[in-house]
Amino acid sequence: MRRLFESAPSFLCTLEGPHHVVKIVNGAFSRLIGPRAMVGRPFRSVLPELERQQVITLLDRVYATGEAMTGRGELIRLMRVEGGGEEDIFLNFVIQPIRDLQGQVTGLFIEGHDVTDLKRAEIALRRRELQLQLALDSAEMGVWEAVLVNGRIVSTTEDARASFLLGQPADQQPSFETFVSRVHPDDRPALSRSVEQAMDPLGEGHLDVEYRVLSGENRPERWIHARARVVDGKDATRLVGTVRDITAIKDAESQYALLNGELQHRIKNTLAMVSAIASQTLKGDAILEQRDTFNARLHTLAHAHDLLMGEAQEKGSIREVIETALAPHRAGAAQFDIAGPDLPLSPKQTLSLALAMHELATNAAKYGALSSPNGKIVISWDQNANGSDAQAFALRWEEKNGPPVVPPTRSGFGSRLITRVLAADFKGQVKLDYVPGGLVCTLVSRFPVEFIA
Repeated sequence: MRRLFESAPSFLCTLEGPHHVVKIVNGAFSRLIGPRAMVGRPFRSVLPELERQQVITLLDRVYATGEAMTGRGELIRLMRVEGGGEEDIFLNFVIQPIRDLQGQVTGLFIEGHDVTDLKRAEIALRRRELQLQLALDSAEMGVWEAVLVNGRIVSTTEDARASFLLGQPADQQPSFETFVSRVHPDDRPALSRSVEQAMDPLGEGHLDVEYRVLSGENRPERWIHARARVVDGKDATRLVGTVRDITAIKDAESQYALLNGELQHRIKNTLAMVSAIASQTLKGDAILEQRDTFNARLHTLAHAHDLLMGEAQEKGSIREVIETALAPHRAGAAQFDIAGPDLPLSPKQTLSLALAMHELATNAAKYGALSSPNGKIVISWDQNANGSDAQAFALRWEEKNGPPVVPPTRSGFGSRLITRVLAADFKGQVKLDYVPGGLVCTLVSRFPVEFIA
């Protein structure tokens, strides 16, 4: 019995008499409390730190009443190393009375397990759950889950917020069919495609879709943004995700599109008014060329605004900007060779590049490659050119087969626009080389265009 007692995995201890003198302890109990002299000594002198933790009072009560007592996950502070600090230990234990043949309580039997690791893991899990819940509450997100077997959704579950956002009636069990019935008919194909893409074994296993939930009793139609991740199981696959209400964002986008359209209309009217005033003011053959130049620049600016704002977008496409700015000059025999990746430009970059392309093309038509039937212009650009941070973006305009180039004697508006404004908007440097074969204009920036505000 003593050998069984000693080898038991749980900690064991027997106490004798009202002073709880230690009689027998096993190895697990010794490892729990640390190296101490125990047998033959009162329990309170073996573990004095338990006196103020009401543990001795607990022993007294079991001895006096003869009623066993159980504790689960109870916090005990023990000084396991002499001279060291107290450690927090979590224990499951039972204290039982030991009786003699007449039924009188003569001692106590203590048995239990150290569950500190389990308790700490439980506390950490609860802390993470609380943090997750606070994050969900702060973002006003709901959580949902769908179980799929053989690619078919067989059941769904939702938390209270998800049920509210998705219009789930309180007296109805959630199901995929009832959920789909509440999605706007125009958005159901996009939702189905998103689920199929998420479940594709060759895909990334993510769902990201926006759809409308139909209006119902005491609630208007709302826009929902759903995101989820595929979790593979042994017998079934789950989609676990979140939903949030983005109605306010969609309403703001709609309002933005309306205001942008109104702004575009006003800008075009203003530019037309400026053109009319210029035509009325700049009369006479002496300034005919200047007037045409002014109107051409004004029209290029208007085209750039159309490109930037035609679909209420915040960024322009570099290829579209160049193509639009050169459109008036592409009807002749001169040939353009345009090559480069399609990159988004900021509003400032869109306008300055459009005007720069117009200036270069106008000069080429007057003095350069576009004034010759065999002339050719090569326009190219590249991101991360040469793989160097010193030249993350580069654009080149090169004229070929034109008349001999003569460097200008002074710097006009066009060259200042190109070398100053274009360089500033691309956070780079612009260089104009008047080589004999034709003008070469290079723009070099150490920043990729998408990182330039």
